[in-house]
Amino acid sequence: MATLDENRRGLTPLYGIIILGLAAIFLEFLASWDALSTRSLRERELGQGNCMYQAFQDEECLGTIFLKQPDSIPLILESIGLTQRGRCEGPQDKIPCNRAIKLGGDLRVVSIEKIRGTQLISAGRRIDVNLADLEDLTAVPGMGPRLAERIIGQREEQGRFSGIEELGKIHGIGKKKLAAWAPYIEAGTSGVADNRPKNVQTSGSLLEPSGLIQK
Repeated sequence: MATLDENRRGLTPLYGIIILGLAAIFLEFLASWDALSTRSLRERELGQGNCMYQAFQDEECLGTIFLKQPDSIPLILESIGLTQRGRCEGPQDKIPCNRAIKLGGDLRVVSIEKIRGTQLISAGRRIDVNLADLEDLTAVPGMGPRLAERIIGQREEQGRFSGIEELGKIHGIGKKKLAAWAPYIEAGTSGVADNRPKNVQTSGSLLEPSGLIQK
């Protein structure tokens, strides 16, 4: 008949295996939780910014994202959910906020176009008075062409606006108008000058839709 000490010695290896198994499960849980938390944080960041980007192919919108600051074409497309295969030989520098990336039939980037003011307002985003043109500004409710022209003229003469309150210095724009426009305009400080050619052809980049974030 086995003694108590012998039974304990027989159970010790079993306890060790159980403890190792529980430790492995715990570590796997921590890794999964960390990945999930990182993904959730990334998705929240993509939806919180005021920098709007869209990708189109044959007039079909493949996805829309909102970043906190301008980014490069490959990273924008990756954030939308277009996985790049191969090497992108197009421009790698950051492009301005509020741009639509047009993809050709072969899924190469063929052009970059502005997202118009009416689209920005429809998406709940503000128009940057430091980058907007006449058509963009007149999309703001209550802003006619004459005031839009004065805003552009002031910007060209004095430089970028540091805040929308500076618009109050322009003739015809008072506190009431600024208060009414406040939900629709902003004076951005992170815009990137748009000095690139309008058409951008890339080669060697194949893109594959996968899990579009927003549509």
